[in-house]
Amino acid sequence: MEMLFSTEILHPRDSFMAWRAILFKHLMPIEIERLDDKPFACRMEVANIGPLRMTRLTQGALRSETTPYAERHYDGAETAAVIFTLAGALTCQQDGRESVQRP
Repeated sequence: MEMLFSTEILHPRDSFMAWRAILFKHLMPIEIERLDDKPFACRMEVANIGPLRMTRLTQGALRSETTPYAERHYDGAETAAVIFTLAGALTCQQDGRESVQRP
């Protein structure tokens, strides 16, 4: 996979806002909020397999929410999300339902 972004070279005070901008630009406009005060580290790697684009995210603890703007303006018609949680936990909520993914 090719490294698209990493906070390794950024000052810790800039890493979270830079990550938010990268997610907004390369995935979809979402709101994110940190869940702890630890130094925030993350990276985004991408690979293309034919017409399929694979994205691997490694990130610190955060909460993300799809905004009404994203729902109206994001054209995800050709996008399928498949999530493999390798460490930690991921909780998804939608329309009153909740699922938790762990390794």
